Amino acid sequence: MLLKLSWMAQLLAAFYACPSLGFHHEVPRSVNQKPTRSIANVTVIDTPLVRAAQDMARRYSEDHLFNHVMRTWLFGALVISHNTTLQQTVDLEVHAIGSLLHDLGLVLNASFISPNLRFEVDGAFAATNFVEDQVTHTHDGVDWDANRLQLLWDSIAISSEFAIALYKQATVAAQAFGDAFVPGYSAVGHRIVDFFK
Repeated sequence: MLLKLSWMAQLLAAFYACPSLGFHHEVPRSVNQKPTRSIANVTVIDTPLVRAAQDMARRYSEDHLFNHVMRTWLFGALVISHNTTLQQTVDLEVHAIGSLLHDLGLVLNASFISPNLRFEVDGAFAATNFVEDQVTHTHDGVDWDANRLQLLWDSIAISSEFAIALYKQATVAAQAFGDAFVPGYSAVGHRIVDFFK
């Protein structure tokens, strides 16, 4: 727990103290101006694509894995919502989908699991293929271009490599926040854990 808290504190301090650590770009304002909803007292982006990703995570994941990806999303969203820099630089839809689908590579016997790639890479390919398929068939994600797909792929593929993610775009680095979050941080943190044990 102390290691995770220390890492998260260092990461947030790094964003403030040395903005040149990663690729810093502000996301277009319209990207994050989407409907929201509240889950366990955390306000999260609410698009058809995010709901479809949540359904996919539920369909492919055992309970413990689904609860883990939900906690990852909600804790990450909580950190982002309390940091002005992250609010301006994190693509909330990419973050949500990346959080929800980041462990697809751990699903046994799924058609998207390869015999020779790391599970993060399998998950990254599965998630980007999912988004491309959704965008093609539903037209709900018309603003998903190659850059956003790359952000999604990177955020999943290097989600467990914190030392590398720190040097990527804030959307990619933010993927690690959910796993680094300490549940005892706030009453909201306890509520998230109560909802997704």
